[in-house]
Amino acid sequence: MRKWLYVICIAVIVGVGIFYYLSTNGLVKQLQSDKVALTESLTELQAKYDVLQAKYDILINKHFDVELNNPTYAQVKEGLSELKGIKVDGNCCNYAKCTQDYFYNRGLQCYIVISNRKNGDGHVSVAFNTIDKGWIYAETQVMVEYPIKEGESYYPPGIMMIGTAEDVKVTQVVIMR
Repeated sequence: MRKWLYVICIAVIVGVGIFYYLSTNGLVKQLQSDKVALTESLTELQAKYDVLQAKYDILINKHFDVELNNPTYAQVKEGLSELKGIKVDGNCCNYAKCTQDYFYNRGLQCYIVISNRKNGDGHVSVAFNTIDKGWIYAETQVMVEYPIKEGESYYPPGIMMIGTAEDVKVTQVVIMR
């Protein structure tokens, strides 16, 4: 009787193992398929974005009726200092747009930066392609220079982020005018 019980237990364990292997293997294939489809969608969206960006650039230059120039590092620091403490209704998007408008009104290029994070959240800040120090990123809710890099956590000082350092790792950075 015990011998049969052992045989039945072993058969159940083997059956569960086979079921687990088959179900996870199917899940892995489905995830790989979804990743390919998502990559294709992102590529298509990037192409559409590039066309829209070109049209937007034309409209911005017509609206401001000026050519926007890349600022110096000193101009960026001065502008961020002047904006420090500004109160804007809303969220990071509104702070970034207010900062961009400030620099645009002075004929200086300021880029909007959208960073997507591992936990599914996104964040908006700004960047400048300075003529003397290259790309500079700034956190507009506290007006400080703060780098954004794919694969690294984004925890700027003075900003409340939900989750662990792993949760807020930047998975993608999109820079637009």
